[in-house]
Amino acid sequence: MGLGTLTVAWIRMIRPPILFLCCFGALVSALNCAIYEQETLSIFQILLVILAPAFLSTGTMFHNDITDLESDKINRPKKPVPAGILKEKTVYYLGIGLMIGSIFLGTLVNYVDTGALNWQCGVLTLLLVLIGLYYNYYGKHHGLVGHMAVAFGVGAIPYWGGIAVFPDQPLLMLPLALAIFFQETGREIMVCAGDLVGDIKAGFKTTPVRHGRRRSMQFALFFYLLFIPIFPLSAWDW
Repeated sequence: MGLGTLTVAWIRMIRPPILFLCCFGALVSALNCAIYEQETLSIFQILLVILAPAFLSTGTMFHNDITDLESDKINRPKKPVPAGILKEKTVYYLGIGLMIGSIFLGTLVNYVDTGALNWQCGVLTLLLVLIGLYYNYYGKHHGLVGHMAVAFGVGAIPYWGGIAVFPDQPLLMLPLALAIFFQETGREIMVCAGDLVGDIKAGFKTTPVRHGRRRSMQFALFFYLLFIPIFPLSAWDW
């Protein structure tokens, strides 16, 4: 197998658009909080605010591809692991290593500047890792709770960025995180509606599998409607 094929396969595994959104979302959140607090972020802080979400996102995606393998063989057989381009064990252990690395990086965000470990950010990152593992192993099989687990991780992106640089200001990004949580829950239900056939064959008990496409789309609409009044609160002076 050629080097070019392997390179393309790993790039596909990383999901560059998702990786960019995670890193960019955390960084923009940290910079907004810094402006609000009239502080300046160091190069070291900026670097770790980018690297920690990158490790967490990539590690979770790698691990998810392994636990989702049976469904992908039906829904997405051309992905690198189902197609046999990348080895299952290599992707699995690399994903675990990246997730563990993200916890250490999150704890060290402010160490060079303040000499203190950011335990709040470290614990939040650990929580996100545990939720990611829960989803990969269990949540995707059990409907709405699984969708909410993914949504929690997405909503946590701006919240993580705020906690990373200002661990003593937990409310700065809370409204935005909550709004994104509701919106992403609706989106996850819609995505699973498109994977209905493969998920049924793989034995996944997603909301569309449990309740059908029509009813699940009503659930998705409900969460989108919850998002609308909460999102403007992001501009409120907390």
